[in-house]
Amino acid sequence: MIRFLLLVPALLLSLSAAAQSDPQKAFDHAAEFPGGLQGLQDYLRISMRYPEKAKNDKAEGRVQVRFDVNENGSVGAIKVMNPIHPSLDSEAVRVVKGMPNWKPATLDNKNVKVSMVLPVVFALDDKKGK
Repeated sequence: MIRFLLLVPALLLSLSAAAQSDPQKAFDHAAEFPGGLQGLQDYLRISMRYPEKAKNDKAEGRVQVRFDVNENGSVGAIKVMNPIHPSLDSEAVRVVKGMPNWKPATLDNKNVKVSMVLPVVFALDDKKGK
């Protein structure tokens, strides 16, 4: 029987801050998912579903989803950076769209918009005992 593994590396990359004029300056606080990295992993494990079409096509791979965490913590500007299979790409986007508000990043004690990249690995495993 085919089953899937959802692997989420413990890595979220802050790409930019829209309000940041000095690219060398660090954030006061990075954007954070409610419950931190463990909360994000739990959310993805509960929310993500391996699409039947991708299973039938034996599609696997890493979907990298870029999104913004806005000043109010909402998620927007969601884009797949490396399309691998339409149904896997759509599933990753669906789950990111459904995320609860994040704790926004701050710079100079002001909330700022940041861009994030979330790598999500979809893998089929049809070996017994794994």
